[in-house]
Amino acid sequence: MSGPLPSNVSILQKLYSLDLSYNSLNGTIPSWVFNLPSFRELKLHHNQFSRVADELKINPALGELDLSHDQLSGPFPSSIYSLTYLESLDLSKNNFIGLFPSSILSLTGLERLDLSSNSLSGPLPSNASMLLMLFSLDLSNNSLNDTIPSWVPSSISKLNNLRLLDLSHNNFSESDPHCLGSMIWLKVLDLRRNNFTGSLSPLCAYSTSLNTIALNGKRFEGPAPMSLLKCDHLEIFDVGNNTINDTFKAWLGTLEQLQVLILRSNKFNGPISTRKKLCFPRLQISFSLIMNSVKLQSNDEIRLWRKKMRSTICTRLAHFMRKHYYNIMIQ
Repeated sequence: MSGPLPSNVSILQKLYSLDLSYNSLNGTIPSWVFNLPSFRELKLHHNQFSRVADELKINPALGELDLSHDQLSGPFPSSIYSLTYLESLDLSKNNFIGLFPSSILSLTGLERLDLSSNSLSGPLPSNASMLLMLFSLDLSNNSLNDTIPSWVPSSISKLNNLRLLDLSHNNFSESDPHCLGSMIWLKVLDLRRNNFTGSLSPLCAYSTSLNTIALNGKRFEGPAPMSLLKCDHLEIFDVGNNTINDTFKAWLGTLEQLQVLILRSNKFNGPISTRKKLCFPRLQISFSLIMNSVKLQSNDEIRLWRKKMRSTICTRLAHFMRKHYYNIMIQ
């Protein structure tokens, strides 16, 4: 389908859900689309809409709104703030510009917020403790900057439901960002491609629930924290392209759930000996030690290492990529 939506529809008063995604609809999304009294879900993603109506009424029924992958542009639409009963809001992959919309914090029922892949800038608000229900927060691929505020996430934060935090591909800058050492319930932490500096804080110091830690492409240095041994559920650990200076940590192989390990382009050094027990029982994507200074002690050890690390990777990789819910960047 193509063209604009009709400006007014009065015969759909009992409509529960509307999904017009993956079409070529364009123009302004009219206000009636948001205001049908029985509406629960509205999905208009993957179209060519350019604007949202300027005025929207409060609709207690509307809980899920997906306008991702459209062509919405300009400042963040203030009319969205009227949808105070929203639980899931996805406006990713549009062309919004301007400062981060702090007024979005008025949507206190949000469980999932995705504003990724826009052109939002500036710092995050200093306080977001009103978002008590927030489960997933994705602000990746914007131009957000300054330091990460203390509510994202800390041991004293009220955001106890937060499980996924993706702030990757922004311009955050901080020496030793506090959130690395004060995670409570997070399962996925992605801070790749920012401007952080300093040593890595103790990871999993407050929680062992993390299954993904992605810190690739920053300026972290110093040793790898021993607190990683507490990350019993860790499946993905990516600290490639930093300046971590440490010996190779064979004890990473004791993390029984670890499936992806990327250490490339750091300053790991020293020998790797196959005489030591290198478990890695579930490793499915081989870690890269390129641009480090680790070395095996003999040609025989090189052959043994390669055989152990590559024996199951190729056959398992496709299966892992299909079943895992998180997008993995393979280096």
